[in-house]
Amino acid sequence: MLEKLGNNSLVVIKEGNVLFESDEHKLIPIIKCINKNKKDMENSIIIDKRIGLAAAKLLVYAKVKEIYTLIASKSAFDYLVGRDIKFETETIVDQILNDSKSDICPMEKLALELNEEELFEKLNKG
Repeated sequence: MLEKLGNNSLVVIKEGNVLFESDEHKLIPIIKCINKNKKDMENSIIIDKRIGLAAAKLLVYAKVKEIYTLIASKSAFDYLVGRDIKFETETIVDQILNDSKSDICPMEKLALELNEEELFEKLNKG
């Protein structure tokens, strides 16, 4: 499934068709996809380069049914376990780091404090 990423960072598939794809980084493509296609994302398949807790919560908010990723944080993995979402990753890392690799990603920190809907609303406002 990961081969469908190509040069993209995110591919969303619904009923065998590509619903959305993007080569943008971080959470931008997920937020754009939810804004454009939230209703259609329900029961879709997500293929993403990296899934941290913030991305996991946004995808739960969008009610996706499957997530495939190259890298996932342990917190994202733990969050998705027990939910009705098929989740596969090649690598689990302790945490997603900020750009300078000096600390945990600020979106991961934010995701620890907010539920799915609150997180989407906060990030969607910029």
